[in-house]
Amino acid sequence: STISKPIFSKRWKRVNKMSISKNQVIHFILILLFIAEIDYSFRQHEHKTLDGDMALITAPSKFYTTILDEPFGLKASIHHEKYAGSNRYYIHKAMVIYYKKVYPVFSSFFTDKVDFLYKFTGLFQLIIQLFIILLLVYYSVKLEVINRTKILFLILLISSLFQTHGFSNSIGVIDHSVTYTFFYALPLFAFMVFLLPYLHWNIENKSVYVKIICAVFWIPFAFILSMSGAIIPPLGFMIAGVILLYIIRIAFKKYQILHNQSQRYKVIPFFSIITLSVFLLCCMYSYYVGLYNTENSLFVPLIFRYEKLIEGLKLYFIQDVSFLLIGILLLVNFYLIQRSKIKIPFYVWLMLVMSVSFVLLLPLGGYRSYRPNIIRNDTFLPVTLMLFYFIARSTTVILSRTKFSKMYVVFLCIVMLIFTYADKPNFNEDYCQRMQIKKLQHSKEKITSLSSDCPILTWDCTSDTQWTIDGSKMLYYWNITDSVRIYKHAN
Repeated sequence: STISKPIFSKRWKRVNKMSISKNQVIHFILILLFIAEIDYSFRQHEHKTLDGDMALITAPSKFYTTILDEPFGLKASIHHEKYAGSNRYYIHKAMVIYYKKVYPVFSSFFTDKVDFLYKFTGLFQLIIQLFIILLLVYYSVKLEVINRTKILFLILLISSLFQTHGFSNSIGVIDHSVTYTFFYALPLFAFMVFLLPYLHWNIENKSVYVKIICAVFWIPFAFILSMSGAIIPPLGFMIAGVILLYIIRIAFKKYQILHNQSQRYKVIPFFSIITLSVFLLCCMYSYYVGLYNTENSLFVPLIFRYEKLIEGLKLYFIQDVSFLLIGILLLVNFYLIQRSKIKIPFYVWLMLVMSVSFVLLLPLGGYRSYRPNIIRNDTFLPVTLMLFYFIARSTTVILSRTKFSKMYVVFLCIVMLIFTYADKPNFNEDYCQRMQIKKLQHSKEKITSLSSDCPILTWDCTSDTQWTIDGSKMLYYWNITDSVRIYKHAN
């Protein structure tokens, strides 16, 4: 017995070292669920149809040749020339680079070019989705002490809110159309990156050299961002302006307390003042250049546009239960936070005011016939991302600072399941379009007549070849057809 005791003790220690803790099991399950979420999202995105603007922008069509020669918008600002997309050069260029420069690098490894084109498009959608999710979570957990398991749980919660189908018409972030993802989700992701030095990196406390190096990149970034779509100029001007005023206010308080001149000089936020001021000027310039965009119809009376906005808002929030679910989740979170006597920060109310202001500014951007009620998931996207941030941030505070019950975790899991269940797949959505492209791929006719069941690289089925010629050019460029095959849809 005296001999067996230490042997048993050694064996027990060995088994104890090999044992897996409950937290490790949960951590592993969450990782598997996240991988499954990524796979599911990609398969959803790759089966989306190719939209009607892809070929027009990337070919480019005659409508978009001017914009690709105008990175600074000088024809609009100096010569007052009107052309399509006047303040959106960098997004147009990004699409051209992705589909004309990046595509050939990888397409050579695939024999089925049609299948690869859909996968390549779906991959971009997935990448932007993941970047936005991770950035939202980063913004939420940066100031908190929270373990990795809780962070993974938070990532899954936010991932479930990203709807490809389901509630996509109301809270969709990644659009059905990859072109709209380029023009809305991508610039907003870039804007979130742009704000990092001011909100999370404490850039003013870094060395002079770090600030100079950062400014070298951030000043061009400010201009590129401002010339990247319709949403950034008004939104950027509003948010950057508020941040700049806040930084100056804090610095002024410190300045008044200090009496030593050299110390006073150190508290002046030169980086923030210079870079944010440049960005504000760029946003104003971009807005001015955007007035010469031929795609914006400013001839529709402003009062009519506001009437359509009010009409649209009445319908927008009741088209599904997504906003009801988000409202319930936020009310529960804010109740638990207040019960724990944690003060809701002032910036929450400020963000709500700015969201309302942003929505009220939407009619000033013109009128589009395909967006009759002004408000849609793409124009509402900044507010949607704000709501997602509120969910992520409030949940982070509860998980890191309060003694939450198991029932709260169960409640969050139920919310995730509802959103996941709502986002049902439609893996056959692109079937008709794929078959049409394959028919064109093997056609030997001078002008191929396709069925009118679904359009190919146009928004509508058309028998006018002048609207399909850009699609013909791009299908040839992507090595799907062996020549520029002209096609039309049967009447």
